[in-house]
Amino acid sequence: MQSLKKLGITVDLSNPFDQPEDQIICTHKKDLLESHGINFAPVSIASEFSFESGRLRKDVLGFHAAFNFPHFFTQGDLIKNADNIVSRISQPQSMLPYLNVCVELKMFDLLKVTLNDFREKPNLLKAFHFLSAQNPNSPLLEIFTNFE
Repeated sequence: MQSLKKLGITVDLSNPFDQPEDQIICTHKKDLLESHGINFAPVSIASEFSFESGRLRKDVLGFHAAFNFPHFFTQGDLIKNADNIVSRISQPQSMLPYLNVCVELKMFDLLKVTLNDFREKPNLLKAFHFLSAQNPNSPLLEIFTNFE
């Protein structure tokens, strides 16, 4: 983080071309960062302390995919950050697993806060339309409209 600041590498969260920030930092700025002494762990080493998706592991330092949040944070903490979480999950392929994990873990208060006025939240609306087109019989569609 200090190197990003020192090198003036920033991410404009309002700019869709600056998303996802990890891709901007680790792919587009990788050469610059490496030239300033930053080392990127190979996948074989990185997988020992973090993961993106797959089998849930609680023995890790970190994880990436937002759909893991409900496994690691309390419903109360997630409710406090619900709007921020939704604004940061721009792809339906990430939003829908997040919502499904909330259902699986019975975090219905979080779903209520998250899905309230979902038609006014672009990332949720995009996920709703994506799901409607891909799987119009999905039980998750009913949850969208129940908490609307």
